[in-house]
Amino acid sequence: MKKAAVILAGGIGRRFWPETRENKPKHLLKITPESNLLQKTCERTRRLFNDEDIYIIVAENTVESAMTSLPWLNPENIIAEPFGKDTLHAIILALSKLNYLFPENELTFIPSDHFIHDEKVWVEDIRSACRYLEEYDGLITIGIKPTYPETSYGYIQIDESGMTEKFFKAMIFAEKPPVSAAQGFILSGDFRWHSGILIAKGNTLFSEIVKYNPEFKDEILQISGSVGEAGFNSKLKHYYSLARKISVDYSVLEKSDKVYVYEGQFLWSDIATWNSIHDFSEKDLHGNAIRGECYLENSSGNFISAGDRFYALIGIEELIIIDSKDSVLICNKKDIQKVNHIVDFLRMNGKSELY
Repeated sequence: MKKAAVILAGGIGRRFWPETRENKPKHLLKITPESNLLQKTCERTRRLFNDEDIYIIVAENTVESAMTSLPWLNPENIIAEPFGKDTLHAIILALSKLNYLFPENELTFIPSDHFIHDEKVWVEDIRSACRYLEEYDGLITIGIKPTYPETSYGYIQIDESGMTEKFFKAMIFAEKPPVSAAQGFILSGDFRWHSGILIAKGNTLFSEIVKYNPEFKDEILQISGSVGEAGFNSKLKHYYSLARKISVDYSVLEKSDKVYVYEGQFLWSDIATWNSIHDFSEKDLHGNAIRGECYLENSSGNFISAGDRFYALIGIEELIIIDSKDSVLICNKKDIQKVNHIVDFLRMNGKSELY
């Protein structure tokens, strides 16, 4: 049985404009002065898997930047999507290639946009969750007990009768609920944050995808059956051009009766917006996180990435300021989810050099 990790790094991350662009996606964001998100994800994944068993799935136009970020990775282990179509199609592509290479496999799919506060616990949790695959041939996710009503996360309701103290049958998925619902989930005690980590045997996951996505069945089977053939890339591009954008959560996990939840203990943040970066950045006594040269007076709760310019703030609170040479974002933290509206505007007005 071949055991491998697949790191999902196909998303652009439009809410991190102006730092993210079509050719500079979210996983290349530096969350520390030393490492970007993809590098940090791979660092902890290498504690679980050998280098030759780690695969990265990225958009075709970012393969070179992924190779630059990960000089230790065999280029053959980079799987290129023609363009991003969310996690379902990324997983179908990875499964098609890995099932062809290793007909008997066990795969751990890991998002590249997480910040893990205690990596040793993360490693142990994934190792423990993988052990359950020997007994339960299903789709295993890792859930985290929620500590506050976060509305940008997905939630999973568990059957608290449980198989063990930490292993449960999944019941209901709720994606990005309103605050009132998230508060209710916490009070009920039987909901967990959905971490996005997915562990399964390749053949089982492939069967569940085909079962619950009959509209894609012929195309999926055609793609998986043509791996290694001369016409594979053209068939793949044709498939991607027709496929609708959809996540594996909506298309499979919410429908399958083979989904289980292992309760992880690691502290975790989904890097969803600039607010997330501010949350775990080092701050001054007034809650300001500063990258670059700044002067602040009577200002609090700000995140400033000054780039090559000098910024001076007086009497300013709760702003995100990002300077990326050709563009500057100034946004109130409470409106941070609207940053993708800027990208929509730039697209509609043909400003391709800015997105």
